[in-house]
Amino acid sequence: LAYPPTFVSSMLWGPPPSVMLLLGIGLGLLAVTWARCVHSHEDGRCPTPSFGSTADQVLLQSVAKLSLAPQKDLVQMLQQMEEKMQHMEQLEEKMEARLERMDADSSASDLHSAPVLPSSGQPQLSVPKSLLANHSDEFFEACQAKPSGHKGSGMQMIEARRSANTGQTKSLNVVVATRGACAVGELPLTDYRSDGVGETCCPASSLACAGCASAANQKCQRCAGGFVERGGSCIACSDTAGWRNADGLTCVQLDASACNDVRVRGRSSNEACCKCGGGHGSATPFKYESHRWPLEADFEMQPAPRTAERYSLDETCQLAEYNLTMDGTTGVISTVPGLAKPREPFSFQCEVTAHQSDSIAFTATVVVAVDYLAFGTPILLLSESSQQTFLARKAPGAWKEFAIHCAPQTDWMHIDPTTGDLNRASDPAASADGAVSTIAEAYRGQSGGICLVTGFHQPLGAAKFEKRHLRVVALWPRPWNTLHYQVASVAVTVGEEVPILQPIAPSEKGLLKPSDYVAACEAVGHVDKQFVFDSLLGAGLLAGHPILE
Repeated sequence: LAYPPTFVSSMLWGPPPSVMLLLGIGLGLLAVTWARCVHSHEDGRCPTPSFGSTADQVLLQSVAKLSLAPQKDLVQMLQQMEEKMQHMEQLEEKMEARLERMDADSSASDLHSAPVLPSSGQPQLSVPKSLLANHSDEFFEACQAKPSGHKGSGMQMIEARRSANTGQTKSLNVVVATRGACAVGELPLTDYRSDGVGETCCPASSLACAGCASAANQKCQRCAGGFVERGGSCIACSDTAGWRNADGLTCVQLDASACNDVRVRGRSSNEACCKCGGGHGSATPFKYESHRWPLEADFEMQPAPRTAERYSLDETCQLAEYNLTMDGTTGVISTVPGLAKPREPFSFQCEVTAHQSDSIAFTATVVVAVDYLAFGTPILLLSESSQQTFLARKAPGAWKEFAIHCAPQTDWMHIDPTTGDLNRASDPAASADGAVSTIAEAYRGQSGGICLVTGFHQPLGAAKFEKRHLRVVALWPRPWNTLHYQVASVAVTVGEEVPILQPIAPSEKGLLKPSDYVAACEAVGHVDKQFVFDSLLGAGLLAGHPILE
């Protein structure tokens, strides 16, 4: 018989239930027919037909022996066949479920978000359910889909530590992130540790800044969680999920001196582990800060951080049309020396792709905006300082009669009618009731207003003044200054999930909720168990096992 390939494949696992059912019915009909033949002959025998092949005769003799069995034995055999059919159906369901799990594990091993799962015989640590889900919507080219909050000077960082004396959670220390301490052309780096928070500065043009937690002497001293050091740079990398060497050690447990090319389960440590030069690399996110520039001014915009030595643009980018260009090595966008600068405002966006390797790349969108009047950024963030000034950058020519009005009303924002500089009143609290609800998610609902700045401009060589206007958003964000949870400690047994712990919102309304959280922990009494917070996944891993997110 010629069976279809799918039928042959299923026969390898055992006959399908439908085949077993048809076989049973066929045998039953043959048995009834043979019994009638026996009763119709006086000698009690039914003549055996003649067939052309020995195989056919053997098959018919087997059916004859089955038909001569007592009726009750036949019924019992049919019942047994039915039980076997049910058993086969159960086995088939289990096999399908197992194959689905195998497919899922195979797919997860190629994702940066794939957790390192312990094998049988090892303590089964609970894995947060969301870590096992498909993050295709949450991650795009290794970038977590979170609002890109502005990290201007004066914004606060809240730090929670465990008291070394009492072992209990105390009132949280508030650390002011003095990001303004870095010089122009430098990037601030934040190192989150269990004993505190440290900040250093890194040259913005250096590849050493990407994925780095702490830098010194223009070199990265320690990579952030989820990154490993390779060739003087920090690369986003994750170990192959579930891999162990011949001694049962995971990539985290393996010493770097033990890396080799011996394959276990199809991969060696040099292929499976990040510390050995293998693992699964992913792109490092970067962005261009939002800026607005005045007409006829020289400017440059650089990626933060710099992640590659090769950059490309999408085909719709209009840089060349406005006498602008991009350095293909550094990703810096700038005016072209010697070429005329546009005399009319314009705004467009481009997609810039950083190629870290032939297979790893990340794409960011940059907006280039030039106008008659600019304050550097379209969103003016006010700090807690008593006085703050935003300098007006203007196109060449004469300017006069600057004015500003906002909605909702913001009496705390003033403008110099001569220079156009904006400054905040010393005490904005009395009139900071209005808010902006549809601005970037990180600042939704914060006190502020949508403002229109106007001024009269006489271009060079022109005979009269023309009215210019610029739309900006002024915000006075007031961040949380404390961070508390419902309990001071949590204890769970192996195999249980850590209960969800929600931060307690301050009683005062309208405060800015933190947009990013980082956990820094240590395993007390277990120096061999290292805790790492993967900043790309937003997950904490203990000895490679995800334990919190």
